[in-house]
Formats: sequence, C-alpha cells, structure tokens
Amino acid sequence: MATYSFLQQPYQYNPVNAPIWAVAYSTDNQVQYFNYLFNLYQVDKLTSTPSLLGVYNIPPRPTGEGVFDTHKILKSYVNSGYSFTMSYIMASTSSVLPITDSSALLEFYYQYGYQEYIGLTFSQTYNSGGFVGITGFGFTTSNFFVNNDVITLQMSGQSVNQQYNGQTTITGLTGFSITTSTPFVSAENISGGLGNIFLLSRFLGYSPNYYAVNGTRQYYDPNNSNVNNPAGLFDLYTNNNLYVYQSATAIQNNFLTTYNLPDQQNYKSIFTGQYETAHCLIQGPLVYNLVVNTYDVNLNPLNTYNLATHSISQNYILYSVGVGTSNLQGLDGINLPATGYYNVSLKVAGTASNIMIKRMQIIQNCSPYTNVRIMFLNRLGGYDYYNFNYDSKIVTNINRTTYNKTLAYNYQIGDRGRTVLTIDAEDQVTVNTDFISEYDYAWLKELITSPEVFVIDEVRMLKLPIIITDTAWEQKTRLREKVFNLVMTYQYDFNIDLQTF
Repeated sequence: MATYSFLQQPYQYNPVNAPIWAVAYSTDNQVQYFNYLFNLYQVDKLTSTPSLLGVYNIPPRPTGEGVFDTHKILKSYVNSGYSFTMSYIMASTSSVLPITDSSALLEFYYQYGYQEYIGLTFSQTYNSGGFVGITGFGFTTSNFFVNNDVITLQMSGQSVNQQYNGQTTITGLTGFSITTSTPFVSAENISGGLGNIFLLSRFLGYSPNYYAVNGTRQYYDPNNSNVNNPAGLFDLYTNNNLYVYQSATAIQNNFLTTYNLPDQQNYKSIFTGQYETAHCLIQGPLVYNLVVNTYDVNLNPLNTYNLATHSISQNYILYSVGVGTSNLQGLDGINLPATGYYNVSLKVAGTASNIMIKRMQIIQNCSPYTNVRIMFLNRLGGYDYYNFNYDSKIVTNINRTTYNKTLAYNYQIGDRGRTVLTIDAEDQVTVNTDFISEYDYAWLKELITSPEVFVIDEVRMLKLPIIITDTAWEQKTRLREKVFNLVMTYQYDFNIDLQTF
C-alpha cells in the first residue's frame, strides 16, 4: 500500500502568472501504471459553489515526485475588471462557471490521490439490489479496498464478457466482498465468473482553499515553502502589500502596489480632476468607515471626513477603493484643497486605528501640453496610474492596398487607373513625463513591461487599451544623467475606422 506525502504545496496567496506547484511523493512511484491524481476545483467566492476545472493524471518524475502546476489552468479564470471612476469601496464581481469570473482573485483547491496497478483476482461475481448485471465481486482473502476507491476491471473470457470490462466506484465492503456504484449491465443476471481488478484509483483528501491573484513573481521569489525568502514577493503578498484584515487591531499596511516611497512622509502626486483606485483584499465580516484627511501645502491639518459606514460580508474578495481627486471630490461633503495633501484610510468600526491606503499630494499641472493619464496592471495584480504631462507626438501609420486597371478607350476624365482596395491606419503616440525622481523612474519599469495598459480619457470617462511599442528600457540615475524624464511610445490596440472596400 502506497504512502503519500506532499513535499510542497501552494501558498495561501499565489500570483497566477507564475507556476503554482503542488509536489507530491509516494513510495510506490515505481509501480506499474502509477500516476498522481489531482482534481482541480474553483470556488465561486459569492456563492461558495465549487466547480470542477479538470481531472489530471500526473506521471512520476524519474526521482519519484509528482509535480502539478495549476497556474496555466487557473489563469484563464482570472481577469481584472476594475472601474477607475468608482468612489466608495467596491467588490469585484464573481459568477459560477462557465460565466467568466471578472474578479482578479480566484479561490481554488484540489483533491489528491494516486492510481496504480494491483493485479487482484476476484473469485466470483454476483448481483444485488435488483439490478440486471454485476454489482459485486468476491475474493478468497481479505482485501485493502476502501469506499470510494475507483477500480478498473477486466473479466475472463473476453469473447463473451467484454461488456463487463470497465471502471466503477466501490460503495460497500462486506467481509471479503465489495459492491459497486453502477452495475455492469447485461441482458441477464450473471453470477460466478472470474476476472482481474488491475487498476486502483484512490483519492486521499482535499487541500486547503488557496487564492490566486493576477500578479506574477520573479526569479528571486521561488514558489517553494522550504526557501526562506523574507525579502521576496511572497513576503510582500503576505506581510506588506497584500494584506488581509483579520481583526480590529490590524496594523498599517500597503495594498496591491509596489509604489512604496522610502520615506513614509512622502506622497504620490496627482492633479485635480483625476481618477485613481487602490486595490486590496479584505476578510469579512467587517464594518468600517472610509476616512479622508486633508492638509494644506505645509501639511497642517484641514479636515477629517468619515464617510458612510460600510459592511463587508464576504471573505477573500478583491476590493477597489477610489482614491483620486475626481473619485473623492464632493463625496459625502469632501472638499479637497486646490494644492495640498490628503490621506485615504480605512477605520474599523468601534476602534481608533486607521489603516492607511494612499497618501496623495495635489499639485498643479504647469505644463502647456495636454496630459496623458496612464493606467497599468502592476506586478502584484493591482492597477497603478501615472501622468505623462509634457510634449506628446502622434504619428499615423498608413498601409494601403491598391489595384491597377486599364482605362477604357472611352474613359472619362476622373476615371481611376489605380484604385485603393483597402487602407489601414493606426496612431502611434510618443509621450513624456515631467522631470521625475530616480525612484519613480525605476518603478515605472513595471509600466513599460506591463501586459495591460490603458489611457484614461477623463473627459469622456473611457478606458482605452493600448500596447507599448518600446522594446528597451534604460535605467537612469541622478549620478549619471542628473535630471531625466521617461519617454514612452504606444499604439492603440484598435485601428482607425476608414472608408474602404
């Protein structure tokens, strides 16, 4: 009988864009037909309804381990459906499959076990329960079956009894006999008979529930619970950036962003009339107030706004919080200064502790150029924002397909010899930031390498998808360049609609 253990399992929170390994080990890994078994389930976070995503047989490696990587399977069920205009805290939506789950947080677990060859001969078959066909098998000695084992059998006398071969589940054990869930149907009851149960599939248990976030990890952040990596991404997920509120005494932490200024008195800049969101996990049930504190240009306190009380009833749902000037201005009487500072935080009801979300500095846009507001998916699975408020240049790339025709002998002036058959056009935009800090420049590497980037049209309230076309990013420093900005080129991921045949 096989012994079975796990050498490695997923963390509670896992970035879905990198391998999420479960590594099992059995001492019977060299037995004929041996496989590790995994049934993967998704759990709808609003209804707690599980859905089977697939049944997987994993052959052992030469060293005996069974390595099951779930991330490519789970990735197709994770999206990022954020609204940049929302104000109060808002839960991402979730639906039972096959409807697409628009949440960026997926809950999953797996059932695990093994399959192996046993070659056990039964001495008789019998019928029970009024079925027509075989429902039970008898043995001359005791056997090691347990209820819910799945067996694959093969009868003797193949030319007569092929219809009795197949797979069934054990539902009862009596003495040296077993009964099965479904009969092997025939036109008549069959008793006696010999055969062989040659394959056993046994599930041993279920994993805990895990969560997959639309982030990624790096080489320095291995998905290996045996590696002590306190400065790695998993440490950020569990102890710094991705924080789950589990009590009213929760300490201050940041959310799904790596934008953490070294000096905690520093603030992220924003213009008036701009949208921005922050993203986090909150474990319910929890009652809280969204709190906004405003300050003047010298950081002298102006006002404190306690927004309406909100209740979180579901656990482990990804939430968005509006933290931009447009998200907050006028909300529940909030009056933000034209220039100055503000903090956005959560206050757990009945406590005095505020949990910081964002520190923002409102500045004036002194550039004569039109600002381009960029929203991008960061590496932790949230969205960040940045202003490109200096010179922007648009180049329209045009591709024409034409055909030639011979003019008729009686052509009229204006008839075409060459005619446009199709024409495609796309805008390519080059944008510039203001002069920025070395910290901001290094952090914006996440923007240049992000797979999901949008231009925010704050007049028409649109989120326009773009593709960054830059193929290189050069790190700049104060020591070498003294002053610098970021220049970025992108194109919209849709073509301009034109008159064409």
